[in-house]
Amino acid sequence: TTRLVEPAQKSQKALQNRLDAFESESVQEKNRLQSAKNAAEARVDELLARLRVLQTQIDEHNVRITTLTEQTKSLQSQLEVAQHAAKEHEQEASKARVEATEARVELETASRRARVLETRIENLEQAHKIELE
Repeated sequence: TTRLVEPAQKSQKALQNRLDAFESESVQEKNRLQSAKNAAEARVDELLARLRVLQTQIDEHNVRITTLTEQTKSLQSQLEVAQHAAKEHEQEASKARVEATEARVELETASRRARVLETRIENLEQAHKIELE
């Protein structure tokens, strides 16, 4: 029986050694996986914190965009009012130019009539002088 027991004991010891080695590797692998899980969770936490910062920045930009959009609409409205006023002023200026041209024509006509009348008066005065002589 010793012949059978010794190999069986050796075989059992070898199996126990293999089991111990497997358990040791299993514990090491479990520790590696736990470390990897912890690192991944830490990275997720970092990314979530960064995401919150980015979301805050996006919200701030959206507020700024809304403000600028409102300012742009206000400026557009002011521009339209100014353009309308400029158009009216342009029409008034055009009307004033026409009136000024008409007044210039009237003045030139009146000046010609005045010269004609002056010439007639001079002619009449000369004619009267001749008659008196």
